[in-house]
Amino acid sequence: ELPVMAAATPAIDDYIREYLLFRGFTSTLKTFEVEAKLDKDKSFKVDKVVQHLFSHVTNHDLTSLRDFWQHLHRRFFSRLNQSFSGAVHTLETCLYRLYLVHSLQNGKIDKVTEFFEK
Repeated sequence: ELPVMAAATPAIDDYIREYLLFRGFTSTLKTFEVEAKLDKDKSFKVDKVVQHLFSHVTNHDLTSLRDFWQHLHRRFFSRLNQSFSGAVHTLETCLYRLYLVHSLQNGKIDKVTEFFEK
């Protein structure tokens, strides 16, 4: 179901833009454009999701990293077959390890401390 939606998303977005323009809903179109750029699901494109996760790691933004992970968990991971829960947990653990290693390598001891305090 999700791969089909991922492939259809750009076309559907174009139809919505065309409709909003046709109807003269210019302020709604502007809002749509802004929200489409902030798309948390990244149009179901794995490379964009990974890039977004890594940007939080490289920016030492623990709050955004955790918020985005929770979003992914609610939206995708919680719907997976139970047999994948171990893999999801391992992925989460590895992501947080990456955050810690990256913070240490860049001398961001305050970010490491923040990680363990939260």
